[in-house]
Amino acid sequence: MKVTVVNARDLSAAQEARWNELQQADSSLASPYLCPEFTKAVAFVRDDVYIAIMMQGGDTVGFFPFQRERFGIGKPVGGRLSDFQGAVVARGAEWSPDDLIRGCGLNTWDFHHLIAAQGPFRPYHQVVSSSPFIDLSHGYEVYREEQRRRGSRRIGKLMGLSRKLEREIGPLRFEARTDDETVLAKVIAWKSAQCRRTGVYDFFGVNWTVSLIRRIHQTRTLNFSGCLSALYAGNQLVAAHMGMRSHLIWHYWFPAYDRAFSRYSPGSLLLMKLVEHCATQGIEAIDLGKGEDAYKSSFMSGSVEVAEGSVTLPSILAVLRRVGRLAADFLRDSPLARPISVPMRRLGKAHRKISTPRLRKQ
Repeated sequence: MKVTVVNARDLSAAQEARWNELQQADSSLASPYLCPEFTKAVAFVRDDVYIAIMMQGGDTVGFFPFQRERFGIGKPVGGRLSDFQGAVVARGAEWSPDDLIRGCGLNTWDFHHLIAAQGPFRPYHQVVSSSPFIDLSHGYEVYREEQRRRGSRRIGKLMGLSRKLEREIGPLRFEARTDDETVLAKVIAWKSAQCRRTGVYDFFGVNWTVSLIRRIHQTRTLNFSGCLSALYAGNQLVAAHMGMRSHLIWHYWFPAYDRAFSRYSPGSLLLMKLVEHCATQGIEAIDLGKGEDAYKSSFMSGSVEVAEGSVTLPSILAVLRRVGRLAADFLRDSPLARPISVPMRRLGKAHRKISTPRLRKQ
């Protein structure tokens, strides 16, 4: 296998068409995260996004997007924002992760939401988790009946809350896709406040993240689109969601709601409306992303496995990283951990400073 690396901004129209062709030939690769448009959107706001083009016998058989950091360390495109990762490769193509990473000019590639079904990467899995989804391949009524069979009363309760919200606030209006920038601004503000309130990492505290979300919101092609949805009660915006879709999958990404209406479960009401809408649009599944949120377990039909780990080639860096992991594991379980926790935190801050990504100059 021959590997050629190009800057993501230099991907040609013919290469993008071949990428789409390979992706659509394999339903396990249908996530919008694996669309070329997602990689191009990230490349619009960052300078470190590259694509490995995999060739066999003169034919293009695969594409592998990645971010290049210092010291030959590779990361998934979008970093922590990426809920699905992997290589888009033709079925039957023979390839190895070691050859791929070496061809990318990397010493290691770290992943945290790798599609676990990608066989060549299996030896590099360290942790495997479940990522829930809503199955709409047979339509909304079948999905609702399956939910009833498994004992879920979620939809019935939400219908009652929907009627109550209409009585007390005003008629409900759902917009599956809106171009209203003020709605997007609300999603960003609500979600950022939620992250700070709950102590979760605030994605929107990073400038390139906001630029990326706005870029995706503006992107619409036949195979990929940013999707901003809104739920109103009367004239009040009570919930909104910023996500994206491919030809088959709608990814539920950044849901948010006005806390003043929390007693009506507006976020879940919006998701219920979105499920109904997607079932009429040829969408086969809504990916909810890895996590144990209560609403995910009440809406999900099933799950797919995603893996965390690293493909690491032999090098001094590999030895140092392994020693660092072993030391971290030892200290986590050691009585010595508390006395040295402050210096370790300072060391972590220094490491993050060294690894600060290069942003694209606008």
